Amino acid sequence: MSIIKRKKQVNDMYKILFFIIGASVLSNAYVDLGVMGNSYPIKETNIKTEIKNRIRNLNKAELKRQILKSIEDSFASYISLPSSQNDRYYKPYVDFIIVDRNIVDPRNPSKFLYVAGQRLVSKLPRGKILNTCFIDGSNPVLAKAIVKEFGDCDYFIANIDIRKVNYIPENKKYPMNMNYVKRFKVDKYPTMITMSEEYIYKKELSVPRILEKIKNGRTK
Repeated sequence: MSIIKRKKQVNDMYKILFFIIGASVLSNAYVDLGVMGNSYPIKETNIKTEIKNRIRNLNKAELKRQILKSIEDSFASYISLPSSQNDRYYKPYVDFIIVDRNIVDPRNPSKFLYVAGQRLVSKLPRGKILNTCFIDGSNPVLAKAIVKEFGDCDYFIANIDIRKVNYIPENKKYPMNMNYVKRFKVDKYPTMITMSEEYIYKKELSVPRILEKIKNGRTK
């Protein structure tokens, strides 16, 4: 027998021996741990059937009522603020906006246009002026006189359904918005905020003075 054949036989014997030993070790290592918990069959409802059942069980009348109420509520905002007692003009100031999150540059996603906490100056285009007025509409006679003094303005109106406000054009009236109230620190009615290229101008009108004009018939 050649040396090569002899080596091959020895290698084959070693392989068989390792296989026998390995199988023996694995068989001895296996331990039946028994039942560790209960098992249950999986029962899943067909998703289409589930959707159909939920739609069938909907209280359609209640859903309709909620939708209509949501629509009605969108026309009115009830925010109480004290009435201004004097005509007051505030010192102009620069309007800053604080970035609340990192904003990625769409042209270069690996960079940020702005980072959270950064202060940005809010500016309008050169020559552009925007007036925003905050009024309480609960007294229509008073509110109408205030609008006459403020003039051209985007009006945020509190404490009334704006559909009942017929003395302001449709495209100029909105329900009071608390976000704007907070941003411009509006704490009295009526207030006008004027935004320009560089500054914010804020003024309040005296409600007692306007009521006196109404009483004397000088607002017509």
